[in-house]
Amino acid sequence: MEQLVASNASLHTRVGELELINKLYHDRVTQLEAEAAANKAVQDQSQDLQRLLDETRKQLEDCHRRENNLKRRLDELTEDSGPPTKKLKTDEVNGRPAGVEESGQPARE
Repeated sequence: MEQLVASNASLHTRVGELELINKLYHDRVTQLEAEAAANKAVQDQSQDLQRLLDETRKQLEDCHRRENNLKRRLDELTEDSGPPTKKLKTDEVNGRPAGVEESGQPARE
């Protein structure tokens, strides 16, 4: 009978040890799963940022292309218009031609 009690106590001790080991493995698996989820979130965010960067670069290239097209059109229009025309002198303060009052009448001197 004593041998049975000793064997039972030994088995209880072994069961406790195995439960502790099982808990340690479970905790480690949980930790690794959390790290994997965090790494996936960082990877997804990185991919989103890369996609955004690519879109922004494409938009910048499109803007440069449009700018160059507009400059070329401006140059073409400037060449087609012939010699530059005389500019009307304007009053620095109010933007009207010099010598003209606000009413549109010539200024009296």
